Amino acid sequence: MSMNFENCQKRKRGEKMFDFHTFGDPGCPADYDGPFRNNIRAFLDKCAERQPYNVDGNSSWLINLQHQSIHKYPIPIYVVEEHILNSPNPHCNHCRCIGWSHHLVSSRRYHFIITATPEIGERLFGMVAAGGSFGVRVCPNCHGRVSSNQYNCLTCGEKAVEAGRILFMHNHLLHGMLHCNGFGHLLCINGREKGSKYASGREIMDLWDRICIMLRARKVSVEDVAKKRSMEFRLLHCVAYGESWYGRWGYRFGHGSFGVTQQMYTKAMEVIRGIPLTVMLQHFEGIDPEISRIVGMYQTISGQALQSIGDLVRFMLELKSRLPLQAPPAPSNNKNVQAQTVNPNPITAGTPCRWSVKRLELATQVIVEALKNCEKRRMSRQDVRDAARVYIGDTGLLDFVLKSLANRIVGGYVVRRAVNPLTKVLEYSIEDVNTVVTTWKGISVMDPVLCQIGRTEVLRDTVYLYKHVLENYKPARKGAKATSNNNVLAGIPSATRIILDTKQLIKDYKGEMTRKGANNDWAIDDDEMLRVMCSVVLPDVQSPPRPPPPADMVVLPPHATVGDLKKEAERAMRETYIIMHSFKVESIPDLDGDDDDLLFGAIESGSSVMIQGTGIDMSISTDLRYEGGSDNWTVDCPCGTKDDDGERMIACDMCEVWQHTRCGGISDMDPIPQLFLCNRCGVGLFQAML
Repeated sequence: MSMNFENCQKRKRGEKMFDFHTFGDPGCPADYDGPFRNNIRAFLDKCAERQPYNVDGNSSWLINLQHQSIHKYPIPIYVVEEHILNSPNPHCNHCRCIGWSHHLVSSRRYHFIITATPEIGERLFGMVAAGGSFGVRVCPNCHGRVSSNQYNCLTCGEKAVEAGRILFMHNHLLHGMLHCNGFGHLLCINGREKGSKYASGREIMDLWDRICIMLRARKVSVEDVAKKRSMEFRLLHCVAYGESWYGRWGYRFGHGSFGVTQQMYTKAMEVIRGIPLTVMLQHFEGIDPEISRIVGMYQTISGQALQSIGDLVRFMLELKSRLPLQAPPAPSNNKNVQAQTVNPNPITAGTPCRWSVKRLELATQVIVEALKNCEKRRMSRQDVRDAARVYIGDTGLLDFVLKSLANRIVGGYVVRRAVNPLTKVLEYSIEDVNTVVTTWKGISVMDPVLCQIGRTEVLRDTVYLYKHVLENYKPARKGAKATSNNNVLAGIPSATRIILDTKQLIKDYKGEMTRKGANNDWAIDDDEMLRVMCSVVLPDVQSPPRPPPPADMVVLPPHATVGDLKKEAERAMRETYIIMHSFKVESIPDLDGDDDDLLFGAIESGSSVMIQGTGIDMSISTDLRYEGGSDNWTVDCPCGTKDDDGERMIACDMCEVWQHTRCGGISDMDPIPQLFLCNRCGVGLFQAML
């Protein structure tokens, strides 16, 4: 059944519309410098449209963005305010895996969602209102209810979807979630390779980053588990660039699995990226000729010395992004082809300028001679210009000639101009005119190697290199003597494992500061407001006690009093956390004096204070205290892990202490055994039997 997408998202008169690529920039649509809990409400009131339907009982808003590639309908961002008391999952598993189990359960979560089909996004969210609750199946087209034993809607023929599951789908183009205390998680980003028709993954990620900056989020985590053709992209990108794909936006090491630390993670990337290609080729010589072919071919294509594995992988990834999907057509022997690929006319032909023909020809010959005398295959524009200035002092003339020398025949040579994919520097080169065959879509294919390569071929070679060097490298050959080269390569498996075990990344948006203060290294700001970080003394009944939760910020005018601070801190805690809905501030031990005393001179902006009060529900019967839940279980793994890191675990049937299945010798592909004893209990039992 076909749907008329143009009519389901037509722009309404007076509807707010923002540009996709500038939304979240300073002043677009607004600037916020308060705490996130206040910013998000002000943002929704001013910039979003309240929707007439709820998402599983939660309020929702719509923000329309206009993308330059779409003019018929906008791209909608839906914001859902999830109330924890109504949520089927009140505890946050993402907080537990990133190491935020000690955070208090927040009262609200805000979900930012761009659906997989933005052109029918309103229908998708409207069907949730039709379903009303979990377990009800509805039609995404007519919103009618569908019987549980029916696969498709009997009226429309559309595939039925379970209502109330919008917040738990993984195919959204964007799904980010922020707790009302400013901490949050990026749950999924899906670009063009995952079905996005309009925006790339980088564009969507840029949008999310701007939203977090605008609303003054504090810290946001993401789990980097993306794959490309069976390759773990976090490993491939770390080898090529020394950081995760999310590192472009400032996401850094957050929490490693299996006891991995930040120092181990950084060292692993340095080791694997810096392995010399000459050492690797010596190791694979006579064993895997395909590796030698790949290295040799891309060395030739690059025209420069690729020194290490990191250089090679980076060049291959950037080359793939610039090549067509399929290899260019085979070179033609037709002599007329040359006239289509290079310009045989001199640069003076049809180009008006203020220099004489003689001066133009002289400058051209000087530049060509400089290229001929260069020992390298290519010269940067600056190097060519400097070499020519020895003979020609008119820099304006040189700039004009260099700009015109692109695929030009000068004497018996063709002058080429291209941007180096690694350094992003404009470079010049010359080729014998007799070797030039053709170009295809701007890509020179006079080299027989390039005539046989396209994006598909580069991807195939990348997969082969990934599988045989990065993922399944064999440290030593049978019968080979131990050498220093083998010792260097022997670090690949452990370095690979460390990088793959690092999935949790965090970006600190410095939401406690203003946008201006967070964007400079010295935290200099001209903000006149008084910012105070407030921590509440909790009567923790758990043994051993947890780490204290992060402090919350309150913003006060410069003439505020101690009493104003108490009132604002009390209001902030009540609005933010479940267990503090009846919180009452009694005292601030860090501040002496009466409630009427001014804060000016007593504390500075950015100071931290401890607050004591009553009305905190920390009873054992209350399970909504910490994001990690009650945590009445113990983790003590041989790898050093003392908390849940999101990996598969198993409990010893004797001591009931949890550990990773992998550390217990159980593969992730194997089922959990019916009986399991940890090493400590196993040894103790064996000794008791002797």
